[in-house]
Amino acid sequence: MSQGTTTGRSAPARPGVPGRQATGFRLDIQGLRAIAVLTVLIYHAGFPLADGGFIGVDIFFVISGFLITGGIHRELQRTGRFSIVRFYSRRAARILPAACVALLATIVLSFAFLPMTRWEQIAKDAIASALYVVNWLFAQSSLDYMARDAEASPLQHFWSLAVEEQYYIVWPVVMVIVSTLALRRWGSRMPGYAIALTLVAVPSFIWSVALSHENPGPAYFVTTTRAWELSIGAALAIFGPVLAARLGRLAGPLALSGLGAITLSVLTFDKTTVFPGYAAALPVLGAAVVILAGLASQQTAGARLLSLPPMVFIGDLSYSLYLWHWPLLIVAEALWGQPGWRLGLLIVALSVVPAWLSRRFVEEPFLRHAKKQTRERRIFVPTLAASLACIVAAGLLYLQVPRTEAPLGDPERAANTEYWGVAGQDIERGAASLLTGAATVPADSFPEIVPGVLEADQDTFGQECMQGTRVPELLECVYGDPDGAETIVYVGDSHAGMLLAGFDKAAADLGVRLVTYMKSSCPWAAGAVDYNGQANDSCQAWGAAVQGKINASDVAGVVSVSSRYELSGTGEGVEAGAEAVGGAQAAIWEPVLERGVPVLAVRNLPRPGTNVPSCVAAHEESLTECVWSRNSVLLPKSSEMYAVEQLEGARLLDLGDAVCIGGECPAVIDGVMVYRDNNHLTASYARTMHRHIEEGLAALLE
Repeated sequence: MSQGTTTGRSAPARPGVPGRQATGFRLDIQGLRAIAVLTVLIYHAGFPLADGGFIGVDIFFVISGFLITGGIHRELQRTGRFSIVRFYSRRAARILPAACVALLATIVLSFAFLPMTRWEQIAKDAIASALYVVNWLFAQSSLDYMARDAEASPLQHFWSLAVEEQYYIVWPVVMVIVSTLALRRWGSRMPGYAIALTLVAVPSFIWSVALSHENPGPAYFVTTTRAWELSIGAALAIFGPVLAARLGRLAGPLALSGLGAITLSVLTFDKTTVFPGYAAALPVLGAAVVILAGLASQQTAGARLLSLPPMVFIGDLSYSLYLWHWPLLIVAEALWGQPGWRLGLLIVALSVVPAWLSRRFVEEPFLRHAKKQTRERRIFVPTLAASLACIVAAGLLYLQVPRTEAPLGDPERAANTEYWGVAGQDIERGAASLLTGAATVPADSFPEIVPGVLEADQDTFGQECMQGTRVPELLECVYGDPDGAETIVYVGDSHAGMLLAGFDKAAADLGVRLVTYMKSSCPWAAGAVDYNGQANDSCQAWGAAVQGKINASDVAGVVSVSSRYELSGTGEGVEAGAEAVGGAQAAIWEPVLERGVPVLAVRNLPRPGTNVPSCVAAHEESLTECVWSRNSVLLPKSSEMYAVEQLEGARLLDLGDAVCIGGECPAVIDGVMVYRDNNHLTASYARTMHRHIEEGLAALLE
């Protein structure tokens, strides 16, 4: 994370005032930096006792706010003026060179070791990282359901650097303005600072709580939910010395309590924690009281622990360690698969080598150069040149991605095109092979794969009819035969969306009208469910509205499709919790069945858990490397199976034989790419399944 002078003074040292050291250098803050980066590193390594290690970033925010604001405040106190231009030039020299070297290395590593399916997005991430706006890019992709199952970017950790730099574009200007106005109005800068910090921190915290509950994905990344954390550090820099002078013997217990709060956060938080929200207050305030106690005394047990030489050494390297560890983990995962926590810890330990080299030969020389210069232009030019080099390198990576003019999306929108003509032939051949058993073993290669590895993630159907994750209102669409005499309601989540192309064709062939109600991350169930550890409160209202629509319509049958879930608050996991979710599904189906409307439940399909197009891109001539054991990727008993067992009139449609060959589930079957990510089928492949689906729909209509 960003660097700053580790000083806690707001004025020259005075005898008798605790915590104001002659040098101003705070070894305990270096140690706190070490704790921040170590928690992030062991969390990213997958260490089992550090599920809450992501809070290390929040500690960095507090430290950064304290150090940067302290420097601005002291300069204003000492000279009565502050050079915004000089501040930005010095900060650019401190931050940009090391970040750009890490960016360039990540681009090279991505080109060398990651499949080309990832190059385009990495190039975009690199440009956004070099411009320090990548956090908004990640916030947007977290809203996009299509992007949620994408592989983690090797530049994802740059989001926190972007947050800091956006904050510091605004905050120094605010400080200069409010200090000037406050001096004129009250003769002191302090009231102006207090008002400014309140106007920044309070709305930011309120927004953080609200957005974390509503949309936790974007809330994690956006600057507006994190500004209060930096502002807590800023408040400490300005008002902390006055508070510290009154702590006395409380400094020791306060330091230990702060470290305890940080430890508690690391040990008890996990992916189910709504974050940042209220939860972020625990590590943020923990870090704040550690800094405050250090202002009062450097002789406490906490300060002595943080000032140990190993802690100071890691703290010195913290920025570079943060930059380097994550790309190395991502490359290792691409080469050897998901590393266990032991290998993960080894990789982050090895990141000390490039981190030290970066510190020694990049950060320190640029800082020395910046300190010698009296003209800001001589600081800006080399740092901006480094940023430009990163952007150019990202552009070159982007240009290496092969381009295709093949249209994707709904076949109707690409009627009579060569691409969909070829795809149609492959689809029919693939379906025939599966139905007749001609495709008996996975193959190592095919003359052509449809869709190609670069197009697969866009090979979807009917996404315009998929309701947003947090939106409870219904979105109704019609497929199949719009003029069909009988109507089937098709309801479910993104797994319903991935099968829609096959159901659309099957319904059209049967002359049936297919009415869809689809919503991301929501099964049609009576209970509140969690997806990826987060509850979605809008699901129940949406599900009840679907039930109302069915009850008010003349419906010949209902099809229910969903992914894997667990009931909220149980912590059972998707396999252990399948029976409970099945009960919730049965509860909402039962009133429909009582009206004499049959329900067809589609068993959840095999879920590779690996980005399939990336695997295919890496093994185009050895596709048997991209084959998964059916038992390893398929729940032995899904929630739909439990639900069907409980209700007379409910049927189960198991399409597993349509995506697996015996006990093996290949990435490509008869030239058709099966999955577009790690768990969603391509629309092209879903269409190959229409005959299997047609049998299920015909049985439902009987």
